Amino acid sequence: MYGNGTQTEMSFPLHWKIVPENMIKKIADALARRVESGSVTLDVGLLGTKTILNALSDNGHAELAFKLAAKRTYPSWGWWIVNGATTLYENWKIDSRNDISLNHIMFGEVGAWLYKGLGGIKPSEQSPGFKTILLEPHFVAGLDSFAANYDSPKGKILSSWKRVGKALHYNTVVPANCFALLKLDLPKGTSINEDQKPVVAGSRGIISRFNSKGKVELKMEAGEYHFIIK
Repeated sequence: MYGNGTQTEMSFPLHWKIVPENMIKKIADALARRVESGSVTLDVGLLGTKTILNALSDNGHAELAFKLAAKRTYPSWGWWIVNGATTLYENWKIDSRNDISLNHIMFGEVGAWLYKGLGGIKPSEQSPGFKTILLEPHFVAGLDSFAANYDSPKGKILSSWKRVGKALHYNTVVPANCFALLKLDLPKGTSINEDQKPVVAGSRGIISRFNSKGKVELKMEAGEYHFIIK
């Protein structure tokens, strides 16, 4: 536990990566229990909205992060939407008598999280400027499709997925002169095809394929890819 175990106190050290590596899962699981014990409701202010969704989705609880992001009861981004908001507000309370700017970025991390938590588009610390692109999409229950594209310094990056029957179609575009590291957390026995062929090292554009701690990882050259996962 960090501090008194509030959502902000637990998500901050996870997001900013100051938790000792051997304790990350325990802290993340404790944070998830805290969120679930509060009926999966946000209990954060400005600082916590920066960290809560990322801390969950980056550490094995993407489904729970999505439930928080999609919540429509007070307090939440969805609560604003069902009450007519088309911009970000300054206060969770829409009838507040002060601190109620109706065009405020301070709760805006949810927008960035859509790219990172669902699309999985992230820069690499070892290769800044998106020379190497990290792709860690989360195919969460409750969504049938998702798409995000980002105009990086190297070109447009696409990460999109769609459920088709029992299969999941994942599309990505890696800009010219770049590499991508695609990480997929999939159940054992899941098959991955690209261009209707099994994905192996040496497939079109695939430099390497390996498993690490239950994740399938693919290093890919620049190009357009269409994966079918089932």
